[in-house]
Amino acid sequence: MMLMTATPANAQQMLQSVADAILAADFARASDLAAASLARGVRHPILHKARALRADQLGRHGEALRQFEEARRLDPNDPYILGAIAVSHGRLGDHAGALAMLDAALALDPDRAETHYQRGWVLESRGDDLKGARASYRRALEINPAHLGAMSGLTAIAVRLQDWPEARARAAQVLERVPGHATAHVAMAAAEIEDKEFIAAEARLRKLLGNAPSLALNVRAVIKGLLGDALDGQDRTAEAFAAHTAENEDERELHARFKQSDAVPAVNAIAEFLETLAPQQWRAPIDGKTGNDAVQQHVFLMGFPRSGTTLLEQILASHPNVVGLEERECMAEAGRRYLTTPAGLAQLMNISDVEILEARRKYWNAVRGYGIEPGGKVFVDKVPMHTIKLPLIAKLFPNAKILFALRDPRDVVLSCFRRHLEVSVATYEFLTLDGCARLYDRVMTIGALSRAKLPLACHVQRHEDLVADLEAAMKTICAFLGIAWTEAMADFARVAKVRDIRSLSGPQVRRGLNRDGIDQWRRYAAQMAPVLPILEPWVERFGYPAA
Repeated sequence: MMLMTATPANAQQMLQSVADAILAADFARASDLAAASLARGVRHPILHKARALRADQLGRHGEALRQFEEARRLDPNDPYILGAIAVSHGRLGDHAGALAMLDAALALDPDRAETHYQRGWVLESRGDDLKGARASYRRALEINPAHLGAMSGLTAIAVRLQDWPEARARAAQVLERVPGHATAHVAMAAAEIEDKEFIAAEARLRKLLGNAPSLALNVRAVIKGLLGDALDGQDRTAEAFAAHTAENEDERELHARFKQSDAVPAVNAIAEFLETLAPQQWRAPIDGKTGNDAVQQHVFLMGFPRSGTTLLEQILASHPNVVGLEERECMAEAGRRYLTTPAGLAQLMNISDVEILEARRKYWNAVRGYGIEPGGKVFVDKVPMHTIKLPLIAKLFPNAKILFALRDPRDVVLSCFRRHLEVSVATYEFLTLDGCARLYDRVMTIGALSRAKLPLACHVQRHEDLVADLEAAMKTICAFLGIAWTEAMADFARVAKVRDIRSLSGPQVRRGLNRDGIDQWRRYAAQMAPVLPILEPWVERFGYPAA
């Protein structure tokens, strides 16, 4: 396991120095010492661990993975190394690779608390198995009741599930050990906001911001966002808006890589394509089947984020004959090929039946890859931003039905700006009010033109009408989808409580119907004023009151 050109005594001294630096969490020194040792011909897994820990500290996760893999080559059965490789995979978004590595680590040592903690972290990061993540964290604590990471993980999951008694209890447990633990204070503040203890939450969050230089930028962003919520709860809307603006400025810095993305030009290109398209130019594919004869009905649920798609999906999912896939991308490859450039859009117009069948095959394979079996069911694919993919959907799945969610454009844009959505290529635009409003305008243009010019079976559902009379609205939707209304759909909140919901709207849905989000924009009318001219045409078109 250790080869060297230096003398054995010197090599052992080098390794001990590296180990001491790692124990002191001085990863820069540990990495420098490791590099020097490697240059002298010493080979040992701890040297690559040291290089990997420093790379991870600097955010160079690909390099960290390479160094941990080098350590694994020297010691293939070290659970620590396997767990560290798993974390690197997780940081790079490869959750399947991470879980496979953790399974191997647990096979070697099933009672290692750190490995169970790492499994919980990966599942929490993936976002679709919070119950599994919680079970892994709890197992870590069973093995090591003092495992701070597992305590913190359970605290974060309790917040995401809006289990506020557990969030408070777990946060208090962490704070008893580490009084300044930022994650625990954030969780406690979130619980206080939920319980309308807005002044206490504000004080806690401002104290945290007093230590801003010692906090990571992403943590500062979360704190500022919660501060905005605490101020909103006190009806101090101007200050709340300023806090959310500061939060989003931090997020823009964190995700600056999205600034030069081609997302907005691609959306503009799709809108321009539809604007010049004559309906008679559209050629439907010869085979109008969905590509999966076993599915009873194929439904795409879309609109714009924060328009009520999660509520609709959860109500539908309460029906015994409906199965849904929530915000999982199954058309990524086809989208990149046909929707990102004018040349791709031209290719879409002349797509062959062979290409269509291949794209369908990949789509259904992706659906099943997420553990969903749509056979014999009404299958609901819910992705709000699939609105921009309507031309692709019309080509690939001409027999599918489109359920289009609407909500007052002013409430939508304000909510996207304020509600701490996960930042992606598309949602980067939400970090400024102007960017969000302009993206909304383009996406709604695509939606309107697609419904007017493409052969789509579409039902438009206003969120406000659904909240006002759920049964009437859902009976109309059920008739559109070819299923019968059931009383279980009225009791959707009970079903939602036992489901993992990826969307930020999940906790609201679990509380059942409410009017809390309706007309919120009026409280922020002064701050919304600059973007109202962009939104007013849609306000008028969708029939919402002007003022």
